[in-house]
Amino acid sequence: MPAIDSCQPNIIHAIQKDGWRVRVQNVHFYDDGYSIYIDLGAERPQPTGKNQRILIEIKCFAEKQSTSELYLALGQVHYYRVFLDELEDDTPIYLAVPFEAYISKLNHIFENALKQCRVGLIVIDIEDEEITEWREPSI
Repeated sequence: MPAIDSCQPNIIHAIQKDGWRVRVQNVHFYDDGYSIYIDLGAERPQPTGKNQRILIEIKCFAEKQSTSELYLALGQVHYYRVFLDELEDDTPIYLAVPFEAYISKLNHIFENALKQCRVGLIVIDIEDEEITEWREPSI
């Protein structure tokens, strides 16, 4: 099983406060001998009666000034999107990050890369456990 990021409990609380129900942690997908684990699977009811489902990968970016952390996070969520596309699963994927990491580490190039990978972005105020920004994935 993958390791849990240190900010994961705070991010889960923020997602729940926004009306989402976390269905599962470490969502497992398997295809042709390969596995991936995405940190969270969440859902919330829609006016249509169906539940909206999303997948969330959490990154705390604990290291100061680590460009390699950005590369790894981007590569990871891009791989997840391609993996799910192969399974014909169009569930939206989001990268959830603390506000401090968003301000100090993520730039417009990283955000454009997320758009090209069709991955959304959720920015969380860790102390208040609230979502400060929600960007939908590009279609």
